[in-house]
Amino acid sequence: DYLTITNSVSLQPLTNSWSLFFVGKLGTLSAANGDFPQIIGSRPWNAGADKGWAFCIYRIISAISVHFADGTTGFDAPVCYANTALSTTTLQLWQIDIDVVNKKVNFYKNGSLDVSRTPTFPSSTINQTNPIYIGREIQGANSRKFPRSEEHTSELQSRFGISYAVFCLKKK
Repeated sequence: DYLTITNSVSLQPLTNSWSLFFVGKLGTLSAANGDFPQIIGSRPWNAGADKGWAFCIYRIISAISVHFADGTTGFDAPVCYANTALSTTTLQLWQIDIDVVNKKVNFYKNGSLDVSRTPTFPSSTINQTNPIYIGREIQGANSRKFPRSEEHTSELQSRFGISYAVFCLKKK
């Protein structure tokens, strides 16, 4: 009921910049979904500096947020998020660029810059080897699975809050 991808060097940020392209609209989220329901990522959801990366929804404000850390330093979802909430009625194209060189995270909605954040970037390599999960939070109090198949659309909308999603990760 969620998608797992075997991790490989090509899916590890290491010290590179990354982009995520995401098309979707938001359904109803509740506390049962956790504070930061994960869209896609590799990271255990236990502490802010846990090694790994994740793109998730900051439930309280219904915005896309990002975690990017090396196990000691980096940034977590509550400090790096889009200004604009996900739409509940219209599909939106989101692009999130993690620019390691310039130490910025840029959020674009439908081709226009939504916000540019300058969080504290990791000081070393992000080389976590855990599987990549799409539609599942990992470990901790928020260890929930979110269905991904088309035949579970109403369950997807109620449990995960995403009506439709297409992903593309691009390492630069």
